[in-house]
Amino acid sequence: MSHEFFDNRPKLCKATVSYHSEQQFQDRLSYIDKRYDHLRKLTQTLKKKINELEVSDRLFSEGLILK
Repeated sequence: MSHEFFDNRPKLCKATVSYHSEQQFQDRLSYIDKRYDHLRKLTQTLKKKINELEVSDRLFSEGLILK
């Protein structure tokens, strides 16, 4: 496999990110915080839905409900 493949991939994490001002840094930090909160809420929602489906599936397999 050639090194060209690895060299041309998008870089997902850059340790040497520079900001032109403190405000840009704060804006980016705020954006990351909002995204984290949004993803955390989505994760909680998905866990709740999975739990509901598991309960429903268990009740169905026990013959207590019909799908």
